[in-house]
Amino acid sequence: MNWGRHFLWVILLAGLAGCQNPMQSAAFKNLEAETGSLAAVIDKDRSADSVVPKNPPIAIPTQDNAIQQVVFQEKEKPKKEPKVILTVPKELPGSDFKKFDVPDIKDKVAFDKYVKKIYPALPPLEKELILAPGPEGRPMTLADLQRFATEHSPVIGAAEQVVVAARGALRQSMAYPNPTVGYEGDTMGTLQAGYQGLSFDQLIKTGNKLQLQGAAATMDLLNAQLALRRARLDVAYQVRSNYFAVLVAQENVKLSKAFARFTDDVYTIQVKKMKGNIAAFYEPMQLRPLALQARFNLIQAVNQYQASWRQLAVSMGLRDMPPSEIAGRVDMPIPVYDYQDVLQRILSQHTDVLTALNNVHKNEYLLKLARITPVPDVGVHVLVQKDFTTPPFLVAPSVGVSVALPVWDRNQGGIQQAQGLLNQALHNLPVAQNSLTNSLADAFNRYLTAKQQVKIAYAQMIDQVKVFGRVYARHDAEPDAVTFGDIVTAQQTLATYLTGYLSALGLQWTAVVDVANLLQTDDLFKGTSGYDDPDVPCLQEIEGMMRFEEVGVKSQKSEARSQESAVKNQRSEVKGQESEIRSQGLDRRILQSPEETVTAPVPSEPLVGNISPFRLERPLLQPPVDWKINQGAN
Repeated sequence: MNWGRHFLWVILLAGLAGCQNPMQSAAFKNLEAETGSLAAVIDKDRSADSVVPKNPPIAIPTQDNAIQQVVFQEKEKPKKEPKVILTVPKELPGSDFKKFDVPDIKDKVAFDKYVKKIYPALPPLEKELILAPGPEGRPMTLADLQRFATEHSPVIGAAEQVVVAARGALRQSMAYPNPTVGYEGDTMGTLQAGYQGLSFDQLIKTGNKLQLQGAAATMDLLNAQLALRRARLDVAYQVRSNYFAVLVAQENVKLSKAFARFTDDVYTIQVKKMKGNIAAFYEPMQLRPLALQARFNLIQAVNQYQASWRQLAVSMGLRDMPPSEIAGRVDMPIPVYDYQDVLQRILSQHTDVLTALNNVHKNEYLLKLARITPVPDVGVHVLVQKDFTTPPFLVAPSVGVSVALPVWDRNQGGIQQAQGLLNQALHNLPVAQNSLTNSLADAFNRYLTAKQQVKIAYAQMIDQVKVFGRVYARHDAEPDAVTFGDIVTAQQTLATYLTGYLSALGLQWTAVVDVANLLQTDDLFKGTSGYDDPDVPCLQEIEGMMRFEEVGVKSQKSEARSQESAVKNQRSEVKGQESEIRSQGLDRRILQSPEETVTAPVPSEPLVGNISPFRLERPLLQPPVDWKINQGAN
């Protein structure tokens, strides 16, 4: 029994393994026949059923002495999707372009001609800004600009005349009533000449009415002086705002030009790669729009600079002044303000608060005046006549005194009006303080936010400048890992960060000037906690980093390298000539003594390029005689 059982297991294992055994019994042949008949029955049943899909027949081995126990079924082939063709709308420019008809690169003449047709030379960049020296032969500082505005701004001249008018009103309010002198004749037409003589009338003011009127007019004079101070501060605010706008515009021109050259280099290198059969023919076309956009940004920056300078000149009252050199950089340290210190100073010393206080005092005086108005003034009438009616024809004087009895009109309505105006003035004081607090909250919020925004935008731009070079180098080494689209994206991101950084600088100085305007100080750093940390982002670092160098170029680009070096040599020669011209002008200014710089007449020859210093004319309006006294009082 044990041997029979072992033999049966051997036969089963051999059958399952698919091996041929000459000792197969007839049972296996019967199994094949039964399997075939079973498959035929299943096919017949499936064909009769309309719901169940028909399956292919089961494959049966045809070889003798072979057993195939695997039943398989073919899978349906997926349907092919129709091919999608992208059609460019006809309304878009360039939609009629079909494809590049690139000649064989071996035909150098035809290939270069076609490349010049598809990739024409980029338009030239904007020329350098030519700035004239300041009126004193040197770059103008912010203090110089504010001084020029004080001397030439018509706004300040108009405010000075308001002070003169207020002083005249004060003098007039305290003037005593004039006496009245007249001729009087009585009983004329009788047998005699009657009484002939002169009359004299004088109104005597009582109750210190004139003093109270003068006190109220004094408050108007003080408010006029505060308005003059406010006008000077407003002009200084406009000068400061436009000064920093010019600095931002200058830096925008400088960085936009550097970035335009940067995009030119990237585009030029990609064209050379395409000529060397290293890059695809269409790849430079993705960079060309970015280079053109950089040129447009440069044009926009130059136009913005011209507009900002015109606004600065107008704010100084010198609208014909050409673009001139100004001292300072937009990335210089900013003043540090403390909110509580600034708020305390504003609520106690701002011109709006002082004007509101003066209005309170003025209405107090007017209320007192209204209350004593019913007190009658004394009218005195003196008459001196000669009696021609009877001898001995003597001179007869007569005196009359009159007062108005406050019976019907006791100035009750005037008192009520004065009381209401006083209450209104008392309410206007906290209104002014609340308005200033609200303005400070907004300006200080922008001040704090802009400081952080500048730091973040600077870090973003520096990182992106570093990343762009690495992305380009890795694209040369591993074009499959870093695609050309990554380069385009990195360049667009760099342009975005550059614009964001310049905008952040402009917003930062706008907020600083707004806070200083609320402080109403002559100096931006007066009344502050000092200067900011010296570790301030410097734009010179960015300008130095924007120098793109081609890395990892293969031997096929040797010709392109030589051409690129020739172009760079030409640029360096031009820059050397420009620096030599500037150094000559600088030497002339350095050799001139400080006294000569301020007091010497403007030289006939130009100091920078073909631009002569701007000549300052006399102020439009001369200050009044007591202008210095008023200025000291303010």
